[in-house]
Amino acid sequence: MAAIESALRTALPTRVISRTLIDFADRPRPELREGVLTLLCRGERDYANTIGREAQLGTIDLSIVGQVEIDEKQPAEAVEQAELALYEELRAFCVTRTAATANLLLRSVQFSGQLERPYGWFLAEAEVLHV
Repeated sequence: MAAIESALRTALPTRVISRTLIDFADRPRPELREGVLTLLCRGERDYANTIGREAQLGTIDLSIVGQVEIDEKQPAEAVEQAELALYEELRAFCVTRTAATANLLLRSVQFSGQLERPYGWFLAEAEVLHV
């Protein structure tokens, strides 16, 4: 997790990278305007469990929450555009194979659907093959 966090900070220097999920109301507005990515470890599974490899070679389930805020005067579609821009940067990071992302696979993403304007968010589900 630390390696992914560090690599994200390097790859996306204009975005806020966090390991603590903070509600929109409690997160500073300048951070939301920059776009926030929060990494959350959801669990591990699928261990090899062979003799000498107990609880090893598993898969880490990872959620990545994106949060953005637009100016209230902008149309609702601007929320979607901000979400998609942030997600595209995350997606590009994930498909660029580096030491930190070699075993990182995006599995799905859900967007806010413009429901919380001026706030936007997405929830990306990923997995990391733990070797």
